[in-house]
Amino acid sequence: LREQTKRRLMNEILFLLTLLMFKHTVVDFYIQRSFMFADKHIYGGKGGLTHAGMHGIGTAIVLFSFFSPAAVLLVACLDSIVHYHVDYAKSKIQLAKNYTINDTKYWILFGTDQFLHFVTYIVILVMLYDAA
Repeated sequence: LREQTKRRLMNEILFLLTLLMFKHTVVDFYIQRSFMFADKHIYGGKGGLTHAGMHGIGTAIVLFSFFSPAAVLLVACLDSIVHYHVDYAKSKIQLAKNYTINDTKYWILFGTDQFLHFVTYIVILVMLYDAA
């Protein structure tokens, strides 16, 4: 690829990654409601499923203008599934260990959860650009 094309591609990838992280912040912190995190430790709980579904919808909204609808639907579903299971695992560990916001291990667990979500967005973009 020419240097200018490489720069444009890198800028597009970083732009999409930034949008996905913004979407993540909005869904995880601005619009998540108490019923959504109250039952994340229960596999199949309505709140956790609703929250994960909102992530998938947000991912689809971010990506629809850039990739084919089929590819976007696939990765949006992947995002929902991965997000659900990461949150479920975090909630199970937090509950089993009785971690609270006053515990250092709570913040380690929380940070690991957020890191895994961001890695998911990188994997999604790699999948989409490899398929394009």
